[in-house]
Amino acid sequence: MNDMNRSDSEKEIAIYEGVCKLIRQDVNLSQVTASEIAQAAGIGKGTLYNYFSTKDEIIARTVFYLIDQHLAQIQAGMERQTGFEDKCRAALEFIRIEAGRKDSQIHLILMGLDGGQAAPFLRQGMEHIHATIREVERIVLELAETGVEEGVITRQEPGYTAQVFLSALMGYCRCLCSAGEGTDGAIAAQRAYRMLVKALN
Repeated sequence: MNDMNRSDSEKEIAIYEGVCKLIRQDVNLSQVTASEIAQAAGIGKGTLYNYFSTKDEIIARTVFYLIDQHLAQIQAGMERQTGFEDKCRAALEFIRIEAGRKDSQIHLILMGLDGGQAAPFLRQGMEHIHATIREVERIVLELAETGVEEGVITRQEPGYTAQVFLSALMGYCRCLCSAGEGTDGAIAAQRAYRMLVKALN
């Protein structure tokens, strides 16, 4: 199973992107065949099994690939901003867009996983998940340091700081997902930001 220190081969990435292409075409992943994945990836069916043992492993690994892609996109959006508040808002905006997409790739992939068959591959990916969590915490603490330098927040114990950021993020996601299309993302983002600043002062 992937970990964050390993680069996927071009073929593996082509296979992940093939799964994503099928998702955009509204293909039911629980019924998709290995042949259809291979065709979408532009490779032969036999090539799939040079990299993966089953279709469910392909889909499970695609989940991790997409998580990494989304995390990289959030980081890139934040890096384009200079101030603490703008960096926070860039991350929240990316999440709002993803949460509002009916074809959100990660959501659709998770719905397409066969729970029993994919579970072993997801369990094997726990190392990857833990590495992702560590990376998120690193990004959060780096962002918090920007806020401290600007005098927007005060320096706190790292574990507390990470928990505050993640709590604000989860509250924001819950607000977006539970309120439906009528949710004002700007108001929800402002509340999340205010909560963050208040908790870190």
